[in-house]
Amino acid sequence: MPPFYENAPHRGGVLDVAPRSFAPDDLLGRLLDEFERLDLTDQQLRALLRVQALYRRVQAGLGTKMSLIVDQLRVSPEKVTSEGRARRQRLHRALGSIFAQQGVNADIALAEVFGLLTREQMSRLGEAYMADVDERLQTLAPVLVAAVSPTYALARDTEDGLREVDPDPDPREFEVAESDRFDLVLAREQAGAGAAVRGLPVLQGQS
Repeated sequence: MPPFYENAPHRGGVLDVAPRSFAPDDLLGRLLDEFERLDLTDQQLRALLRVQALYRRVQAGLGTKMSLIVDQLRVSPEKVTSEGRARRQRLHRALGSIFAQQGVNADIALAEVFGLLTREQMSRLGEAYMADVDERLQTLAPVLVAAVSPTYALARDTEDGLREVDPDPDPREFEVAESDRFDLVLAREQAGAGAAVRGLPVLQGQS
């Protein structure tokens, strides 16, 4: 139940095993999106944002070093001679160490993030994560069918039992819906927030 949104080779990808860093660019994306569900306090939010700011700063520094190394690794006939390769080996090792340090930094930052949450908040974050995974898997079911067929078939667990997933869903399912339009989603959210504010008691001296 990471506090960030995953990229392959994690659950966020579909059979994409391309090697990538386990260190997320955005440490708190999912956690901040669920701030109301987790009932994060102002103090928690400030502490979490402080961790993310420090994490981004350190990771950005490593990214700059990585860019410098990649620039030095540009290929030319002179750079792959015996002498040139000896220098390039040092650069390759340095690049690998930076890649590894990014992952180490992410682990330390995530430990700090989880340490700022209560057990109840951790549980709610896990529920949000699993709900998101389930929704994505159900939506991408036709893609999964195409990926595993013809060796395997994919079935959906319904109230009527297991049913094979249709690899060719109705094209109308792909049309833009109201939930895809930010203006409508924002309007509903603001209307709900306005109703909640109107329901608050008015203190003496306020109008």
